[in-house]
Amino acid sequence: MVLLGRIKPKFIKNVARYLVANYFDLLKDIWDKAEEIKQLTGNAELAGEFRFNSYKRVVDRLTNIRSKKVRNKVAGAIIRLMHQILILERVTLEELRAKYYLRLPETTETSESKEISA
Repeated sequence: MVLLGRIKPKFIKNVARYLVANYFDLLKDIWDKAEEIKQLTGNAELAGEFRFNSYKRVVDRLTNIRSKKVRNKVAGAIIRLMHQILILERVTLEELRAKYYLRLPETTETSESKEISA
């Protein structure tokens, strides 16, 4: 019998990828704290619960998602994506950042100074 994962809607995956690409350091700190909890207590379930609840709060603060169900799904997608990056090494952070990294538009001041210096 083959067990297959649940299919998540594309927008949930996209929000998770965007958050991981742009806030990786914050999410990595949470991941590391959860691993520390796991080592100190020997309780993987407690560490997973800490990780999930922390990611829920991050999603709540960094997005405008108000639905509890969608917020929880995005937090779960972040956990899965972080696991793929850190443990399984299926996805690289560079791949995510190439597509989902927030690029700030250049101000007119910087583009004018480039023209002057050229």
